[in-house]
Amino acid sequence: MTLDDIAARLRSGRDRVTILLDGLSDADANRKPAPDVWSAAEVVRHLNQLASDSLPALERAYAAAPDRDAAGDVALGLVGRLFVRVVGPSGRSVKTFGTMKPPASGPAASALDVAAERAAFESDMARFLALAARARHTAPVRVGLPTLPAVRLRGAAVLAGLAGHVHRHADQMERRAAWRTGPPAR
Repeated sequence: MTLDDIAARLRSGRDRVTILLDGLSDADANRKPAPDVWSAAEVVRHLNQLASDSLPALERAYAAAPDRDAAGDVALGLVGRLFVRVVGPSGRSVKTFGTMKPPASGPAASALDVAAERAAFESDMARFLALAARARHTAPVRVGLPTLPAVRLRGAAVLAGLAGHVHRHADQMERRAAWRTGPPAR
């Protein structure tokens, strides 16, 4: 995997979520397909919370890293590869905990400001893309994440994991959008 691959995945994930939001009214973006299932707006809030927890550590690490060209493949490490797989589209579904959960909402709809969530998401994705670009010119970094404080991951693994996680939630948003036109075929 290269930093260009990671940046491309970040961009395509951002674009998928943005396009999915483009087709939704505020009411539709806040509508929950089932009482225990997040609305599209809650999915975006989750991604924003993930970014607010991980961006500061990544930005500090890359700002402090010595300059160096990082051409070609980047090493994710064994734990990093596992992290990318677990949080990506093919990872097993796990219960979201702590600060990663959107605020509590009613059984039928959330009440999030969709424009504000979308703006925060686009801003966060721009920051992640800037970090992927910065990583091309720095020595590799390691960061601890607030959700996994005992684990220090390579910065490239965090960026790759985030890219996969955005795609995981874009997949969920697409499946939920299909419910508005009828239940999925069996």
